[in-house]
Amino acid sequence: MLRSEATIIMPRRSAARFCRSLLVGSLGVPFSFLLLTLFATNIRYGNIVSHCWFGDGFLLVGFSRGQVVALSTHTNEVSDEMWSKSVHSHSIFGVAYSSVLKRGATAGDGGVKIIDMNNDFKELKEEAISMDTSDDGE
Repeated sequence: MLRSEATIIMPRRSAARFCRSLLVGSLGVPFSFLLLTLFATNIRYGNIVSHCWFGDGFLLVGFSRGQVVALSTHTNEVSDEMWSKSVHSHSIFGVAYSSVLKRGATAGDGGVKIIDMNNDFKELKEEAISMDTSDDGE
């Protein structure tokens, strides 16, 4: 696993300026960098828009087409998708995680959605915040 207090995550961009992979590593361990390249995932899910750590060495990654993926950075299961779901119909703007509540949040088209990361990644529809996207507010 490549997570410590001095962990770095850097989005890596292709020549077209789209985020296709993440460079993950620990400053405390020389040469412990890992390149998480998600080519097959990018084709279906779009580009990486946002990411955050959760649990012990896991990443929550939000993609431009509304998909959220939970990935492991543990050495024996690097890049394995633990969970994946389309939580927004068109796009995601950001993902976040609360270690106190053990919940993830995604902001995207239509509002904010909450995911219970401790209970099989169940979407908590009753806690979602819907946003009106019409021009006239109706």
